[in-house]
Amino acid sequence: MITRFKNPLVKQVRGLKERKHREESRLFTIEGKKELQLAIQGGVVIETVLYTADVQGHTPDAILDLQGKLNDPMVRYEAVSLEVFARLVYRDVAGGVLGVARIPEKDILELVLPPEPLILAACGLEKPGNLGAILRSADGAGVDAVLFCDAKERRSPDLYNPNVVRGSLGAIFTVPVFILTSEAAFALLAEHHIPIVAATPSASTLHTDISFIGTTCIALGSESAGLPDTWLEKADQQVRIPLKGKMDSLNVSCSAAILLYEALRQRQ
Repeated sequence: MITRFKNPLVKQVRGLKERKHREESRLFTIEGKKELQLAIQGGVVIETVLYTADVQGHTPDAILDLQGKLNDPMVRYEAVSLEVFARLVYRDVAGGVLGVARIPEKDILELVLPPEPLILAACGLEKPGNLGAILRSADGAGVDAVLFCDAKERRSPDLYNPNVVRGSLGAIFTVPVFILTSEAAFALLAEHHIPIVAATPSASTLHTDISFIGTTCIALGSESAGLPDTWLEKADQQVRIPLKGKMDSLNVSCSAAILLYEALRQRQ
């Protein structure tokens, strides 16, 4: 059992909390058995699994289950003390298991869309909690792809931040997710003849007054800046969510859920 904070593996895994180390190593962490199982099902390559053993040193059932699902002799399994494990995770240690995985290399050209797809495009989003919550809603609503475009200062969203993985509860592994420029997104949507429904507070049409049935891309922007003008100009329709109180906007993940579930309601 690893009990020292200065252990090289422990130091490496702790370093993956920082974006710089994730980008350099092309590795990220996944907390929890359920999330690891979804990652495995989604084809994510797991390199190392760390877990906390019980007081007798027994291997938890969760690890035995994961070993059976991975069935890969190249995966490294390491027991660590509870104190060490607590330093490695973002949330509480109740799950008792953490995986180190390779960041998937995704190419938008590999995206295969069904007839009449539902796509979500989110522009300029950076907060990990919002990214994770949007992915959960996208999974629940049956979205066929999520496009994250144009974050602040042209830096791509930090999609494999532990808080995004945690906030999505593993939905990051169940929904096709791509990071690309707005120009690349426009090219993809044009190629597949997908109309854009842009969410903006300035729209005169309510989101319940249009049809989401058929091929659709729902586009929304950040709470502070909204959708860029390029998206509003490209949009086939603009809609707003009604607000009756004194606030002039909703949390972007709430807006995404409302729009996606209106689309799901109509399509059902």
